[in-house]
This record gives sequence, C-alpha cells and structure tokens, in this order.
Amino acid sequence: MGKKEKRGILQTLNKDNHYLDFWSIVHFLTGVSLGFIFKLITSDFEIALFSTLIFITLWEIFEPTMYRGILKTKFKEKPSNQITDIIFGALGFLAYWAWF
Repeated sequence: MGKKEKRGILQTLNKDNHYLDFWSIVHFLTGVSLGFIFKLITSDFEIALFSTLIFITLWEIFEPTMYRGILKTKFKEKPSNQITDIIFGALGFLAYWAWF
C-alpha cells in the first residue's frame, strides 16, 4: 500500500479528474462568452440555450480528434469529465442570461 499523496487545490484542479478540474473554469467562461454572443444575436432564450448546448457538445466530441490529429498529442478524457464540461458550459451560459 502506498502513501496517499497530498495535493494542493491548484495541483488537484490541473489534473484531469472525473468531475472538476482546471478546465471546468474554462468551460464555465466559454458558456458565459456564448451567452454574451447569443444574446447579441437573438433574444430567444430557448434558441440561444439549444445552440449553446449543441456547440459545447460538438466541441466535446471533436476535442479528442483535434488533439490527436492536429496537435499530435495524446488526449484522453473520462466520459464523466466530458459531461461535467458540458454542464459547466451550460451553467456559464445560464449565469450570463440570469444577470445580464
């Protein structure tokens, strides 16, 4: 049995975890940005939310292909992390629409 490694908050967030990692912040801010863009384009909340969810979901599907094919780097993401990335993006979108 090995010793459990102590990790600081930044070290923990930088690791690809199942649910929360550094990229969760980026996905939240992406949702805020998409909320801003879609609010400029349309005032229809449902269309904007649907478009945001489609965009974020397509990115999560395309992301591994981009890293492997274009950037020639290894990339593996847990499905649970992909789902939370979509949720954080949606929460960012909802936060923007709620406050602005």
